[in-house]
Amino acid sequence: MGTSIATAVAAVVMAYFVETRYPSSSTDPPAQTVGTRPPATEPTEGQPSAPQTAGSPKPTRPPTSSTGSPPLLTDFMADCERGVEKWKLGQVVYPKTFAMELGVSAVYVAAVDIRDIPAPPSQLVSAPEVRSEAIAVKCVLSARIVVDPSMQVDNPNWVSRQFNPVGSLNWSWHVSATQPGSRELRLELQPAVVDRSGLQLATGSAWETSTFVTKVEVNASAPQRFGQWWSDNWPVLLLVAGGIGAAVLGFVKWTGRLGKEVRSARKSWRNH
Repeated sequence: MGTSIATAVAAVVMAYFVETRYPSSSTDPPAQTVGTRPPATEPTEGQPSAPQTAGSPKPTRPPTSSTGSPPLLTDFMADCERGVEKWKLGQVVYPKTFAMELGVSAVYVAAVDIRDIPAPPSQLVSAPEVRSEAIAVKCVLSARIVVDPSMQVDNPNWVSRQFNPVGSLNWSWHVSATQPGSRELRLELQPAVVDRSGLQLATGSAWETSTFVTKVEVNASAPQRFGQWWSDNWPVLLLVAGGIGAAVLGFVKWTGRLGKEVRSARKSWRNH
Protein backbone atom coordinates (compact mmCIF):
# COMPACT_ATOMS: atom_id res chain seq x y z
CA MET A 1 0.00 0.00 0.00
CA GLY A 2 2.86 2.39 0.85
CA THR A 3 4.41 1.71 -2.57
CA SER A 4 1.15 2.57 -4.36
CA ILE A 5 0.86 5.87 -2.51
CA ALA A 6 4.48 6.84 -3.38
CA THR A 7 3.89 5.97 -7.02
CA ALA A 8 0.78 8.10 -7.16
CA VAL A 9 2.50 11.09 -5.57
CA ALA A 10 5.37 10.86 -8.09
CA ALA A 11 2.93 10.76 -11.02
CA VAL A 12 1.15 13.89 -9.75
CA VAL A 13 4.48 15.80 -9.39
CA MET A 14 5.63 14.88 -12.91
CA ALA A 15 2.33 15.94 -14.40
CA TYR A 16 2.64 19.31 -12.62
CA PHE A 17 6.14 20.04 -13.98
CA VAL A 18 5.24 19.01 -17.52
CA GLU A 19 2.19 21.23 -17.48
CA THR A 20 4.18 24.22 -16.08
CA ARG A 21 7.20 24.03 -18.58
CA TYR A 22 5.24 23.37 -21.72
CA PRO A 23 1.94 25.27 -21.48
CA SER A 24 -0.43 24.99 -24.38
CA SER A 25 -1.32 28.72 -24.35
CA SER A 26 -0.93 30.77 -27.50
CA THR A 27 1.20 33.37 -25.62
CA ASP A 28 4.22 31.07 -25.45
CA PRO A 29 7.43 32.49 -27.04
CA PRO A 30 8.30 31.08 -30.43
CA ALA A 31 10.67 28.17 -30.31
CA GLN A 32 14.05 28.43 -32.03
CA THR A 33 15.47 25.72 -34.18
CA VAL A 34 18.67 24.24 -32.86
CA GLY A 35 21.75 25.27 -34.89
CA THR A 36 20.15 28.34 -36.56
CA ARG A 37 22.45 31.53 -36.49
CA PRO A 38 20.70 34.77 -35.60
CA PRO A 39 20.71 37.41 -38.34
CA ALA A 40 24.05 39.24 -38.53
CA THR A 41 24.08 42.99 -38.05
CA GLU A 42 27.77 43.48 -39.20
CA PRO A 43 29.40 42.42 -42.47
CA THR A 44 31.26 39.18 -42.31
CA GLU A 45 34.97 38.90 -43.04
CA GLY A 46 35.81 39.03 -46.72
CA GLN A 47 32.70 40.99 -47.72
CA PRO A 48 32.71 44.73 -48.54
CA SER A 49 31.28 47.02 -45.87
CA ALA A 50 29.12 48.71 -48.47
CA PRO A 51 28.02 47.45 -51.88
CA GLN A 52 29.52 49.24 -54.88
CA THR A 53 27.16 50.94 -57.26
CA ALA A 54 27.15 50.30 -60.95
CA GLY A 55 28.91 53.60 -61.65
CA SER A 56 31.79 53.10 -59.16
CA PRO A 57 35.22 52.92 -60.97
CA LYS A 58 37.34 49.86 -60.51
CA PRO A 59 40.72 50.35 -58.79
CA THR A 60 43.62 50.66 -61.28
CA ARG A 61 47.41 51.03 -61.06
CA PRO A 62 48.80 54.55 -61.23
CA PRO A 63 49.90 55.44 -64.74
CA THR A 64 53.63 55.19 -65.45
CA SER A 65 55.13 58.35 -66.91
CA SER A 66 57.50 57.95 -69.83
CA THR A 67 59.24 61.28 -69.18
CA GLY A 68 61.76 59.66 -66.82
CA SER A 69 62.77 56.88 -69.22
CA PRO A 70 66.09 57.23 -71.06
CA PRO A 71 65.72 58.58 -74.61
CA LEU A 72 66.32 56.40 -77.61
CA LEU A 73 69.34 57.07 -79.79
CA THR A 74 67.24 58.78 -82.49
CA ASP A 75 65.58 61.06 -79.93
CA PHE A 76 68.93 61.81 -78.32
CA MET A 77 70.52 62.74 -81.64
CA ALA A 78 67.52 64.90 -82.55
CA ASP A 79 67.92 66.80 -79.28
CA CYS A 80 71.64 67.25 -79.98
CA GLU A 81 70.84 68.67 -83.44
CA ARG A 82 68.50 71.20 -81.78
CA GLY A 83 71.16 72.11 -79.23
CA VAL A 84 69.26 70.49 -76.34
CA GLU A 85 71.64 68.91 -73.83
CA LYS A 86 70.23 65.77 -72.23
CA TRP A 87 71.79 62.84 -70.45
CA LYS A 88 71.84 59.40 -72.05
CA LEU A 89 72.99 56.14 -70.56
CA GLY A 90 75.67 54.17 -72.33
CA GLN A 91 78.65 51.96 -71.67
CA VAL A 92 82.34 52.76 -71.61
CA VAL A 93 84.67 50.02 -72.84
CA TYR A 94 88.36 50.03 -71.98
CA PRO A 95 91.20 47.54 -71.34
CA LYS A 96 91.10 45.98 -67.89
CA THR A 97 94.80 45.13 -68.19
CA PHE A 98 97.39 46.57 -70.54
CA ALA A 99 100.75 44.91 -71.29
CA MET A 100 103.60 46.72 -73.01
CA GLU A 101 107.33 46.39 -73.62
CA LEU A 102 109.88 48.72 -72.09
CA GLY A 103 110.83 51.48 -74.52
CA VAL A 104 108.23 50.40 -77.11
CA SER A 105 105.16 52.54 -77.81
CA ALA A 106 101.79 50.78 -77.45
CA VAL A 107 98.30 51.92 -78.48
CA TYR A 108 95.65 52.32 -75.77
CA VAL A 109 92.05 52.37 -77.09
CA ALA A 110 88.81 53.28 -75.28
CA ALA A 111 85.24 53.57 -76.57
CA VAL A 112 81.77 54.72 -75.48
CA ASP A 113 78.63 53.08 -76.89
CA ILE A 114 75.17 54.67 -76.48
CA ARG A 115 73.25 52.53 -78.96
CA ASP A 116 69.89 51.15 -77.85
CA ILE A 117 71.38 47.67 -78.19
CA PRO A 118 75.08 47.98 -77.27
CA ALA A 119 77.66 46.09 -79.26
CA PRO A 120 79.79 43.42 -77.56
CA PRO A 121 82.75 45.08 -75.80
CA SER A 122 85.26 42.93 -77.71
CA GLN A 123 84.06 44.50 -80.96
CA LEU A 124 84.84 48.01 -79.70
CA VAL A 125 88.19 47.45 -77.98
CA SER A 126 90.70 44.77 -78.89
CA ALA A 127 92.54 43.68 -75.75
CA PRO A 128 93.14 40.42 -73.84
CA GLU A 129 90.88 41.64 -71.02
CA VAL A 130 88.16 44.21 -71.68
CA ARG A 131 85.92 45.86 -69.08
CA SER A 132 82.54 47.51 -69.68
CA GLU A 133 80.85 49.91 -67.24
CA ALA A 134 77.76 52.11 -67.34
CA ILE A 135 78.16 55.84 -67.90
CA ALA A 136 75.87 58.85 -68.45
CA VAL A 137 76.89 61.14 -71.29
CA LYS A 138 75.77 64.21 -73.22
CA CYS A 139 76.09 65.18 -76.88
CA VAL A 140 79.82 65.94 -76.64
CA LEU A 141 82.24 63.89 -74.58
CA SER A 142 85.88 64.56 -73.69
CA ALA A 143 88.46 61.97 -72.74
CA ARG A 144 92.06 61.85 -71.59
CA ILE A 145 94.41 59.38 -69.94
CA VAL A 146 96.58 60.11 -66.92
CA VAL A 147 99.74 57.99 -66.70
CA ASP A 148 102.36 57.14 -64.09
CA PRO A 149 105.43 59.47 -63.91
CA SER A 150 107.50 56.65 -65.42
CA MET A 151 105.20 56.57 -68.47
CA GLN A 152 104.62 58.93 -71.37
CA VAL A 153 101.53 59.60 -73.51
CA ASP A 154 101.52 61.37 -76.86
CA ASN A 155 98.61 63.68 -75.95
CA PRO A 156 97.88 64.24 -72.25
CA ASN A 157 95.19 66.89 -72.96
CA TRP A 158 91.43 66.48 -73.20
CA VAL A 159 90.22 65.16 -76.57
CA SER A 160 86.57 65.89 -77.39
CA ARG A 161 84.26 63.91 -79.61
CA GLN A 162 80.66 64.57 -80.66
CA PHE A 163 78.24 61.67 -80.96
CA ASN A 164 77.00 60.76 -84.41
CA PRO A 165 73.97 58.71 -85.52
CA VAL A 166 76.08 55.55 -85.27
CA GLY A 167 76.03 55.99 -81.49
CA SER A 168 79.64 55.19 -80.60
CA LEU A 169 82.88 57.10 -80.02
CA ASN A 170 86.47 55.92 -79.65
CA TRP A 171 89.83 57.38 -78.67
CA SER A 172 93.38 56.10 -79.01
CA TRP A 173 96.68 57.15 -77.43
CA HIS A 174 100.30 56.07 -77.87
CA VAL A 175 101.81 55.15 -74.50
CA SER A 176 105.42 54.27 -73.64
CA ALA A 177 107.28 53.49 -70.42
CA THR A 178 110.80 54.17 -69.18
CA GLN A 179 110.81 51.67 -66.32
CA PRO A 180 109.61 48.04 -66.07
CA GLY A 181 107.14 46.85 -63.48
CA SER A 182 103.47 47.23 -62.55
CA ARG A 183 101.77 50.57 -63.14
CA GLU A 184 98.31 52.15 -63.29
CA LEU A 185 96.71 54.18 -66.05
CA ARG A 186 93.56 56.27 -65.55
CA LEU A 187 90.97 56.92 -68.24
CA GLU A 188 88.92 60.07 -67.49
CA LEU A 189 85.68 61.05 -69.24
CA GLN A 190 83.51 64.14 -68.83
CA PRO A 191 80.88 66.03 -70.83
CA ALA A 192 82.03 68.88 -73.06
CA VAL A 193 80.49 71.96 -74.64
CA VAL A 194 80.78 73.44 -78.13
CA ASP A 195 81.38 77.19 -78.42
CA ARG A 196 80.26 79.42 -81.28
CA SER A 197 83.36 78.71 -83.31
CA GLY A 198 82.66 74.98 -83.14
CA LEU A 199 85.53 74.32 -80.77
CA GLN A 200 84.75 71.52 -78.33
CA LEU A 201 85.91 72.19 -74.79
CA ALA A 202 85.76 70.14 -71.61
CA THR A 203 83.48 71.55 -68.95
CA GLY A 204 86.10 71.15 -66.22
CA SER A 205 83.53 70.07 -63.63
CA ALA A 206 85.20 67.60 -61.30
CA TRP A 207 81.90 66.12 -60.16
CA GLU A 208 81.07 65.18 -63.76
CA THR A 209 84.38 63.41 -64.36
CA SER A 210 84.28 59.61 -64.45
CA THR A 211 87.52 57.72 -63.84
CA PHE A 212 88.37 54.17 -64.93
CA VAL A 213 91.62 52.44 -63.92
CA THR A 214 93.66 50.06 -66.06
CA LYS A 215 96.40 47.83 -64.63
CA VAL A 216 99.57 48.19 -66.71
CA GLU A 217 102.43 45.70 -66.81
CA VAL A 218 105.67 46.91 -68.39
CA ASN A 219 107.85 43.99 -69.47
CA ALA A 220 111.61 44.12 -70.12
CA SER A 221 114.27 41.77 -71.53
CA ALA A 222 117.23 40.53 -69.46
CA PRO A 223 119.67 43.17 -70.81
CA GLN A 224 117.04 45.87 -70.24
CA ARG A 225 116.47 44.68 -66.69
CA PHE A 226 120.21 44.67 -66.01
CA GLY A 227 120.54 48.13 -67.52
CA GLN A 228 117.64 49.34 -65.42
CA TRP A 229 119.17 47.73 -62.34
CA TRP A 230 122.50 49.41 -63.07
CA SER A 231 120.79 52.74 -63.66
CA ASP A 232 118.93 52.46 -60.38
CA ASN A 233 121.90 51.27 -58.30
CA TRP A 234 125.05 52.77 -59.83
CA PRO A 235 125.34 55.53 -57.17
CA VAL A 236 125.38 52.88 -54.46
CA LEU A 237 127.77 50.76 -56.48
CA LEU A 238 130.14 53.70 -56.90
CA LEU A 239 130.03 54.35 -53.18
CA VAL A 240 130.74 50.71 -52.42
CA ALA A 241 133.52 50.60 -55.02
CA GLY A 242 135.04 53.74 -53.52
CA GLY A 243 134.96 52.19 -50.09
CA ILE A 244 136.54 49.00 -51.37
CA GLY A 245 139.25 50.96 -53.22
CA ALA A 246 140.09 52.96 -50.12
CA ALA A 247 140.28 49.78 -48.10
CA VAL A 248 142.58 48.14 -50.66
CA LEU A 249 144.82 51.20 -50.80
CA GLY A 250 145.03 51.30 -47.03
CA PHE A 251 145.89 47.62 -46.96
CA VAL A 252 148.65 48.10 -49.54
CA LYS A 253 150.15 50.96 -47.57
CA TRP A 254 149.98 48.94 -44.38
CA THR A 255 151.65 45.93 -46.00
CA GLY A 256 154.36 48.24 -47.37
CA ARG A 257 155.15 49.60 -43.95
CA LEU A 258 155.06 46.12 -42.52
CA GLY A 259 157.55 44.95 -45.16
CA LYS A 260 159.93 47.76 -44.38
CA GLU A 261 159.83 46.96 -40.68
CA VAL A 262 160.46 43.27 -41.37
CA ARG A 263 163.45 44.03 -43.59
CA SER A 264 164.84 46.46 -41.02
CA ALA A 265 164.54 43.87 -38.29
CA ARG A 266 166.34 41.25 -40.40
CA LYS A 267 169.19 43.62 -41.18
CA SER A 268 169.65 44.50 -37.51
CA TRP A 269 169.68 40.82 -36.55
CA ARG A 270 172.36 40.02 -39.15
CA ASN A 271 174.60 42.83 -38.00
CA HIS A 272 174.50 41.47 -34.49
